[in-house]
Amino acid sequence: MSYSKTLIFLMVLVCWGVQLYSQKHIGNYQQLLLTGTQSPVKNIDAFLDNPNIARDEIIQNKFYRLIQFFEIPTELEKRAIEKAGIQLFDYIPHKTYVAAIPQDFDATTLRNLNIRSITPLQPFQKISPKIQNDETIVLQYYANLSPRFISDFLKNKNIEIHEFYENIHAAVICKPDFDLEIIANYPITFFISPTPTEAKPEYISGKNIHRSNTLTPKIAGSPQYNGEGIHIAIGDDGMLESHIDFKNRVHQTAVAGDLDGSHGEMVAGILAGAGNLNPLMEGTASHATIHMVNEFETVTMADELCNENIFITSTSYSDGCNRGYTPLAQMADFQTVEHPELMHVFSAGNTGNEDCGYGEVTGWGNITGGVKMGKNVLTVANLDADSHRSPTSSRGPANDGRIKPDIAANGDEQFSTQPNNTYAEANGSSAAAPGVAGILAQLYQAYADDHANTLPNSAFIKAAVLNTADDLGNIGPDFSYGFGRINARRALHLIQNEQVFEATIGDPTTHSFFVEVPEATQQLRVMLYWNDYEGTTISRPALVNDLDLKVVTPSGTTYLPWVLNSSPDSNLLSLPAVRGVDNLNNVEQVTIDLPEGGLYSFLVEGAILAKGNQHYYVVYEFIQKEITLTYPLGGEKLVHGEIEKIHWDAFGNEGNFEIEVSYNNGNTWELLGLVSGEKRSFEWQVPAVTTNQLKIRVQRNNQKGTCLAPISIYEVPQNVHVAEVCPEVVRLEWDAAANASGYLIYKLGEQFMEVFATSATPFIEIPIDHPSEENWYAVAAIGKNGLLGRRS
Repeated sequence: MSYSKTLIFLMVLVCWGVQLYSQKHIGNYQQLLLTGTQSPVKNIDAFLDNPNIARDEIIQNKFYRLIQFFEIPTELEKRAIEKAGIQLFDYIPHKTYVAAIPQDFDATTLRNLNIRSITPLQPFQKISPKIQNDETIVLQYYANLSPRFISDFLKNKNIEIHEFYENIHAAVICKPDFDLEIIANYPITFFISPTPTEAKPEYISGKNIHRSNTLTPKIAGSPQYNGEGIHIAIGDDGMLESHIDFKNRVHQTAVAGDLDGSHGEMVAGILAGAGNLNPLMEGTASHATIHMVNEFETVTMADELCNENIFITSTSYSDGCNRGYTPLAQMADFQTVEHPELMHVFSAGNTGNEDCGYGEVTGWGNITGGVKMGKNVLTVANLDADSHRSPTSSRGPANDGRIKPDIAANGDEQFSTQPNNTYAEANGSSAAAPGVAGILAQLYQAYADDHANTLPNSAFIKAAVLNTADDLGNIGPDFSYGFGRINARRALHLIQNEQVFEATIGDPTTHSFFVEVPEATQQLRVMLYWNDYEGTTISRPALVNDLDLKVVTPSGTTYLPWVLNSSPDSNLLSLPAVRGVDNLNNVEQVTIDLPEGGLYSFLVEGAILAKGNQHYYVVYEFIQKEITLTYPLGGEKLVHGEIEKIHWDAFGNEGNFEIEVSYNNGNTWELLGLVSGEKRSFEWQVPAVTTNQLKIRVQRNNQKGTCLAPISIYEVPQNVHVAEVCPEVVRLEWDAAANASGYLIYKLGEQFMEVFATSATPFIEIPIDHPSEENWYAVAAIGKNGLLGRRS
C-alpha cells in the first residue's frame, strides 16, 4: 500500500472514530446477570442527590456499583471517566460496567458522563446457582484490589485461602459453614462460583471437534501437519509472558514491554501451544511460529507482515457492533487482493443477545466489528463442546445482508495457556477464532508440502474450508453458523485431491466446468468463491464484482445457490436458505442430496465486473455413505478414569450408532453404548484396563468406522519431583507405575519436549552441565509388550 493511501486510511479512521469495544444497543437497558435479568430505572439524579453509601462499603476510599450508560462510552468519554477517578472493570450487557467509584466523587462531573443509572449488586446476585456441595469455592474480588489486601481481609474473617488466581482476580477459599450471602455481602466480593472439577474438558477436545487432530495422527510414520514453517500474526493485548509452550517460537518486537493482560496468551495457546508443560494442552498448529502485534495491527501492518512471509492473522477483538463496512474492512479486502496468500481470521463476537441496530431486531446483525464484515476475511462463530451455538455468539447478517459469520468453531469450555507456566479456562468467540487460524496453518503447510513450498491462494483455502464444513442449524448457510462447523479432515481431502477449478473471468460471459459424480453419492457440494475487490464505505452493498453459479445435472435440471432472507425481521432471518440468484455475497454454494450419477456442468457467469477481470475458484466435494472415526484414530495414549469423547463423521441422521470397544486388537468387541442418528460424538470413561491393543468402532446400518491403529491405556507417572540437588547432579523421583519395565525421561529442548534418557527404576540422576540454565523434565512409563504411556 502506498504512503498516501495509508495517510488517507488513517484520516478516515480518525473521522469514523473507530474504538475498540465500542458498541451500540439502542434502547435496551436490561442487565443480563447470571441470576436473572433486571431493568434498572434511570436514577442518576436520585443517586447524586442521595448516594446512600454505607460506611462499611468503603474499601481503600472507593465503593463499588454497576454503572449503566445511555450508550457505551467512547474512548474520549472513557478518558473523562478515568479522569474523574472512576475505574471500569467487567462489562455486563447492556451498557453496564462494574465500577469502582471514589468516596469523594464530584457530582457535577458524574452528571456529565452520559450515566443513566448507578446501582449496587445485591448479595444474591453475587452467588452462582451452580454451587452445590463443593468443599471449596472461588471468590472473585474487584480488580483494583491486590491479593495481599484480599488475603489480610479474609484472614481477619477466619476464612482459609487455598490459592490465588491473580489473572482473574480470584481466590479459592474453603466453603464456610455459614450462609454464603454473608461472604457475598463483603465489600470486596464481586462474584462467588464453584471450583472447576477434574472432569472439565481440556483443549484437546476442541481439536477433535474440528477434526484438526486427524492432520497430526499419533500413528508412527504418518504425515504431521502441525503448522511447521508457517508464520502467524496474533493481534492482541501485548507480549506473551513466560510459558514453555512457546519456547523459541515467538517474535514480539512489535509489542516489546507491553505486559498488560493475558488474553493474548489464551489465544496463542489455542492456536499454537506446544503442550510442553501438559501434552493435553497442545494447540492446533503446535509447531507454527507466532508474531505478536497489537489488536488490529494485523490489518494496519499487513503489508509489513506479508513482507516477512506472515500470511495468516488471528484477531479476537471488537471494533464496534454492527458498524457496517468500515475503512478497516475496506483495507482488509484490499490486502487480500494485493497479497493473494493473506487470510485474516476474526472472532464474530459475544453479543449474540444484543440489539446493535440491525433494523428493530434484537439478537441478529450483531457481529462485533466492521472489519469482521470484510468480504475476504474469515469470521468465526462460537460453539460449545457439543457443537451448539453459544447463546452469546454474535450472529449475522452483515449490515448489507451478506452471510456472516462465515464458519463456526468450538470456543467454550476450553483451557489454554496463561502467564507464568499456567493454564486457565477459555471461552467465547475469542477462543474459537484461533482454532480456525491454526487449522489454516495446518492446511497451508500441507499445500506447501505438495507444491514445492509454495503457499496457497487464500481464496482457495477459504473455499475449501467453507464447502467442507459440517452443516449445522438450518440446511445450507445461515446467519448463526455460517456454512457450519469447520472440518479440517474434509478440507484437507478436498485440497489434496485437487477437487478445484481455477480461472479468471473478464467479460460478462459464462465459463463451464465438467465433473463426473459417482453413483450412490449421498451429497454433492459445489462452491464458487472469489476474493472481491475492496468496496466503498459510502455505499451498500459492499460487493463489487458479482459472479453467479449454476449446477446442471446429467438430466438437465439446473440448481441455483442457497440464498438467505436478510430482511430485518427475526422470523425472516431465522428461515432456512432457499435456492435463488445471489447478488450480495462473494461466495455461492449449491448442494444436492442423493445426486444422480453422471456428468455435471458447473457454470460460472460474470454478471457484473465493475473492476474488470476477476480471479475465482470452484471447489467440489462428494459425500459418500460411510462412517469415518476421527478420534481416537490410533496411537493415542489414554489414561484410566479420564473422560474421552469419541468422534466420527457420517452423512444423514437415520438409525442409531453403535459404539464398540475391543481390548484385543479387534478379535472381540463389546458394546459401549447407543446414540441417536444425529449425534457425532460419545462420552466414555476409560476403564481400569492396561493394554496397547485397544480399538474403537462405530457402526450403523452395516456401515463401520474403525480406528486405524491400536490405542494404549496406561497410567501417567505421578509425583514427579526433584528429590535432591547436588553441585554436579540432580535426582528426579516419581511414584512407580504398576508393572512398569522402565521409564522414558523427557527434557525440554530448543522448542519441544524430547526423549533424552531411560531408567529402569522410578528415579534418575541427571548430570548438571550448566547450573544457571532452567531445565524441564517429564516421565512416561513403559509397560509390558511395548506398552508406552503418556508423559507427565
